[in-house]
Amino acid sequence: MSAHSFFPPSGAKAWRKCAAWPVMNSRYPQEDTEESKEGTAAHWVAWGVHAGQEMREGMVAPNGVIVTLEMLDGAEMLVAEINKLKDPKIEQTVIIPRVHANCFGTPDVWSFNRDTMLLTVIDYKFGTASLMSTRTSKSLTMLLAYLRRLKNTACLMNM
Repeated sequence: MSAHSFFPPSGAKAWRKCAAWPVMNSRYPQEDTEESKEGTAAHWVAWGVHAGQEMREGMVAPNGVIVTLEMLDGAEMLVAEINKLKDPKIEQTVIIPRVHANCFGTPDVWSFNRDTMLLTVIDYKFGTASLMSTRTSKSLTMLLAYLRRLKNTACLMNM
């Protein structure tokens, strides 16, 4: 599998309406912005905190961004939520062949509690407005991946 899906869930809103989007996206990828660099650094901090590594304000992330107190706070909040989950899956690639043979994604965190039949998905964002929508093209595409993983769960298959 390549580093990027030809049909990424994050691009579902575009590629479901524009057949040329996947080719254009592969030929002309978006360049990193200051915001995306901060987000990458914030993820690095969060995974470091989760792994028990010492993370401090002023450290430099691998992409050159300086770690801020806000990143550390966000990491602590994310880790607190992860710790509430039963058997969390962290940054595990999920394939979605029902959409396309080259459709896959890597959610930040997901967990399925068979006792409560609750699927929890965390898409960690840093420095953005509140994103609470669950009916986006991305989330619906990823739902197919989770359902595929959980296909032996009869209650989910009757949705």
